[in-house]
Amino acid sequence: MDVSDSIDALIALHACYARTDRPKSGAPGFSAHPIYLSEPSAADDRLAWRAVQGGPQQCEFSWTTTRYRLMRDAFDDLDLMFANHPELRVPTNVLMNACRDGQNIGRVLDTLAENFCLASEGAMSPEAAKWFVQLKFANWGSPVVLTVARLDTPDDWIIGSLDWARLALGIQAVMGRHWDMPFWEVIQHARVPNPPNARVRAIAACAYPGASPDRAVRLLKRDLRPYQMNTPRQG
Repeated sequence: MDVSDSIDALIALHACYARTDRPKSGAPGFSAHPIYLSEPSAADDRLAWRAVQGGPQQCEFSWTTTRYRLMRDAFDDLDLMFANHPELRVPTNVLMNACRDGQNIGRVLDTLAENFCLASEGAMSPEAAKWFVQLKFANWGSPVVLTVARLDTPDDWIIGSLDWARLALGIQAVMGRHWDMPFWEVIQHARVPNPPNARVRAIAACAYPGASPDRAVRLLKRDLRPYQMNTPRQG
């Protein structure tokens, strides 16, 4: 498959599986994942969902239909297209820089999507490019990255802000279940475990970039206290 074919496959994946609107909390089948499966009970979509969750290399089934092949090739092509763009391949570095510069999630996504458009030589729309960035980030285990991958995270949230940190901590707490929860529900689970693990320390480092690692964790614990008994606003 040459570059133009790869781009065509990715554009087809976007047309088949991307949402056309922001997911609404409380809606049937709510999901904040970039892949939108309109028929989750269908065999095709169950297998596709397994591919999304673990990557096609972890799925023990044969890619026999066009949809299976499309998903498999798209993951391969994403890695290929990101290969020459370290800012897309290592999102944690991008987000640490965004914390330092006080950028919001919308700005970060727009910047990365612009780079992806350039990688596609203009063949991909900005909307599709943004979706592919989020799809790529959705396969990272870091809560810092997953806050940006979620489709319902408010674009105006500053990376490193307390709201953002609460979402990242909530993702860390509930793990894969966060995709099926709206963001305001996820942040209700925000806690700093004792002792904090490496992922929690990364969240604290983003929230308090000028502090030492231990002090950043202490500051995060302190600033979370007023929220422990409060119900977050609903989106």
